[in-house]
Amino acid sequence: MHRKRQNGSPALTRSILHTLDRLRGWEMPDPDQLAVRARALLEERYGIGDQPIRVAFAQGYVGLMCDHTHFFNGFALLLPIPFGTMVAARRATGPMSRVVVEGSEPWSFDVNVPTDMPTSWPSAFGTIIEETVRVFSGGSQVELAVLVNVPESCPEGLFASVGVACARALTKFTDPSAASPGVAEAVTDIITRSLDWPFSIAYALAASADITRNFVLVDAQTRELLPMEAPPRDKLGWGLIQVGSGPAREEKFYRSRKKKADQVVADLRMRGFEQLTSLRDLDHADLQRALTVAPRSRKGVLRYLVTENRRVQKMIAAVRKEDWQVFGAMLMMSHASKRTDWESTNSRLDYIVEQAETMSIEGIHGACMAGRGESVIVTGQPFAIPTYFDRVEQAFKQKFGDTPEALLI
Repeated sequence: MHRKRQNGSPALTRSILHTLDRLRGWEMPDPDQLAVRARALLEERYGIGDQPIRVAFAQGYVGLMCDHTHFFNGFALLLPIPFGTMVAARRATGPMSRVVVEGSEPWSFDVNVPTDMPTSWPSAFGTIIEETVRVFSGGSQVELAVLVNVPESCPEGLFASVGVACARALTKFTDPSAASPGVAEAVTDIITRSLDWPFSIAYALAASADITRNFVLVDAQTRELLPMEAPPRDKLGWGLIQVGSGPAREEKFYRSRKKKADQVVADLRMRGFEQLTSLRDLDHADLQRALTVAPRSRKGVLRYLVTENRRVQKMIAAVRKEDWQVFGAMLMMSHASKRTDWESTNSRLDYIVEQAETMSIEGIHGACMAGRGESVIVTGQPFAIPTYFDRVEQAFKQKFGDTPEALLI
């Protein structure tokens, strides 16, 4: 027997159709279509010229377990998301460089006149574009059209995607043989200087890799990158819940954490760990001994950074075994450590993760704050993700008065 009909369809059927509609929302960007749009935007804004137009695309990524590599060169695991940045560029014939970002007002600047740095979000977006042009244009004025749809709640993926796409387009004029690791190094330095944030090279390395479906394992020290086969989207689903835009904490929070991360290494060197030069080299088996000698004010920082790096290895083992419940549990443990040891979360993000935990029996495997942004990454059985979206949107609105934005990724 069918349930009561609503709007001409059985309630159960409507629920299934609603789920299918949300699942159809996942679609990787088509670089060819974006290239046409970027070229058209450039010529629409600045006219048809004699200079050749070069285009380049960079994928957006979210860090599944990557935050710790902002503070030391550990291991990171990232996931490509169906967003990215396309840039169309050509040499300018006038005395200034000009940039137009789709949906925003254009602006001009001189590549030979340095800009003031650092700056704050959201002004950092334009600063990163300008500095990338200065580094990669060879001193020539250029014109750029930028299409970007990486969510602002994923600032690391956004900044890396924009920086790498701009650099790639410009190197087609100046140095077509430029290697990806070199581009990633330069873009990471630009983002770090622009924001005065510690910023991991893992995001720029991933954005340079052109990997659209698989997990990406990055060794931030050796700059090595390894694609890891991910299950198809009909086996494992992903969602992104956004409760705000931009970083969840102010820049000074991350500068403070960087200072503590460096100080704790110095602390340990003076207290029995004389050979230690990086937390990367602290064996997890020695963590408890290290915690007993570390200053109380830095114990949480030490515990988070070392255990997070260790959790990457456990997540890799779970991927290889296709044990998605363990994989999700690692995400939940990561969020708990960010809340208690690292202190980077807030009540809104914590509530989103708590809602995911209540649905473990219904197919949600895990959730965690996504990088530094005001968003949560969630994973589980594909048909469980839209149901989770519906439940969390309703519960969140009742508790906080507004509705988060939910995206299938």
